[in-house]
Amino acid sequence: MRFPPFAYPRAEMQDRVIARLEAGCGLRGLDREPGFPKRQTLHSWGKADPEFARRLARARAWGKGIRVSATAGPVFDADRAEALLVKVRLGGALKDLVKRPAGPTRLLLNRWRRERPDFDAALKVAAWSARGFHGRRKGWGRQKGWPYDEAVADLIVLRVLRGEVLPAVMADPDMPGKDALARWRRDHPEFAGALRLAHRSGFRVRGRARRRTPALLAAIVAHIQDGGSVRSAAMTVPGAPNISNLRQWLKADRAFAVDVAWAKRMRDDRMMDAVLELGGRATRATAAGDAGRFATMRRRFGQLHGGRKPRGSD
Repeated sequence: MRFPPFAYPRAEMQDRVIARLEAGCGLRGLDREPGFPKRQTLHSWGKADPEFARRLARARAWGKGIRVSATAGPVFDADRAEALLVKVRLGGALKDLVKRPAGPTRLLLNRWRRERPDFDAALKVAAWSARGFHGRRKGWGRQKGWPYDEAVADLIVLRVLRGEVLPAVMADPDMPGKDALARWRRDHPEFAGALRLAHRSGFRVRGRARRRTPALLAAIVAHIQDGGSVRSAAMTVPGAPNISNLRQWLKADRAFAVDVAWAKRMRDDRMMDAVLELGGRATRATAAGDAGRFATMRRRFGQLHGGRKPRGSD
């Protein structure tokens, strides 16, 4: 039995209608369900209430997308859609983005917009922001006309975290300039704090990766082979990093670690040869002087190996 329009609260019934339409039910199917108003009543409500008419249109579009996806399979890709929105915010034109292999085709993009009204609205906002604020389109430059964008801010933090310096990041034409970045850091303390932490981590990354040239690695190996250690190489070899970063190099570079182990073995063999040679030349007359030299060699050997039997490490 059909209920007359005045038999139920209109606002509550409108919410129920919107929920059913968003779930994928069409107006014809809703017209056959008991307890819901007819299509003519819904159209009358829409004419009297423009806000309800907009809600009704969005709900019908959403439900249509669900019905199409249920029959043809899900095609909306949230990650690709977010990447497309970021590129549009950065000023990319849709006519160019749909031609790239990573982006959706024009037909697929149109389907996304039909099936997902929320994505369509976000795309319109991104395009409007790019037209209104992007420096290359308005001639404002990248310095002051770039509004705060959380997605772009996350990209900046990620690039700094991986070891890039801010001048290199700001030199990218797809990134905000110096003045815009300063305004972002001033107006958004959470972004400024994340950038400070990323800068500290990036400094450590650059310290681990900087100046690792073949010439420097060969100089470190030669220093150890001539009687030094990893610690003394970090302090004396020109261009060498500190001891912590040098040990990180040994962990990260297998070939370098093998060369250092070989250099330590050659150093120890050379020291043993010197001891044996000194013992072969020792006489009763040189015993006092040889004892002092023996003590010096033993002390140095203990310093290199920490008082333990040598196992190829300092």
